Amino acid sequence: MNQSANEIWARGSNSTSVQTFIRENGTSIYSRPEWNPTAVVHLFVAIPGSLLNGLVLLAFLRDPQLRTPFNLIVMHLIASNILSAMQYAVSVPGTYTGQWQLGERFCDLYLLLQSLIGGSIICTHSLIAVNRAWAIVYPVHYRSANTKRASALQLILMWVFIVSVNFPYFMVAGVIKRMPVDRIGCRFNFNVLPAYGTVSAITVYFCPTLLVLALFFVVSLRKLIAGRTVKRCEPANNNTLRSVGPVASVGLVHKAQERPRKYFFLSLLTACVTVLFLPRTMFIILTLFPWRSTVWQSEYFMVTSLLYACEIVVDPILFLMTLDRLRKSTRDLVTKCQ
Repeated sequence: MNQSANEIWARGSNSTSVQTFIRENGTSIYSRPEWNPTAVVHLFVAIPGSLLNGLVLLAFLRDPQLRTPFNLIVMHLIASNILSAMQYAVSVPGTYTGQWQLGERFCDLYLLLQSLIGGSIICTHSLIAVNRAWAIVYPVHYRSANTKRASALQLILMWVFIVSVNFPYFMVAGVIKRMPVDRIGCRFNFNVLPAYGTVSAITVYFCPTLLVLALFFVVSLRKLIAGRTVKRCEPANNNTLRSVGPVASVGLVHKAQERPRKYFFLSLLTACVTVLFLPRTMFIILTLFPWRSTVWQSEYFMVTSLLYACEIVVDPILFLMTLDRLRKSTRDLVTKCQ
């Protein structure tokens, strides 16, 4: 007998060998509370995710030199991660007991955050990738056009896009047609508007992920071509450095050293998005095809969801590795707190 997507989702999120899956009489789908991989990972993500992202955000706010147009987008991502970490913290009791105990209205808020914050995180990653690729390929234009107003406009347009796509699905599948909270827990009704849900996943999650990968490919190709050109013109470049004088040559060398750092940042960002975001997005898209019931019953969904959750912890570590000024400000902040 085929199981509904909602029941498979719930089972996949809390699956252990000793838990019993119950469908009859409107009872809970879990026999007894027990720690499971989802509850453990959500607890792990919630605690260090909140601490790391909170520390990085505080470093951004305390250091005026860090409040650049690009870092405004990074700060937005860190703030979204904090909200997502709080969401995972709230989900721990439900994934442990198999029952939602916070009521219908709090479930509405939980699903709204899950719908909007999740989309905002991956779309902000794509915005960061766009800005890094822009800075690498067109550095002069980027420095003149990249202002705080431009960054704020990018974020506003991103939120308009996310709300316009995800909010209607939230209202139908998360509020109006939601399954009983006492049976399934606080979850979307995946049986409602499956085509729209897949389109939403493609536009809000899959396309931004592909954009990050495409930008990395374009920048890598451009970097390869530029490297060959530099080798051909290397004697002329050396003469140029000698002609402009020691002060100007130091500036040229500094600008040349900035590009590898930006490329390294883009490389790490692409790797994180590919490993943590792409598997779960591909899984959601696979549910559009006839074999979706088999896909839903696999453990693949649980594994991809856990990878997706780990992004909250990886993001602040990524920024600390690649942004020197942030690393210094964070170190100073930790030293003062000791």
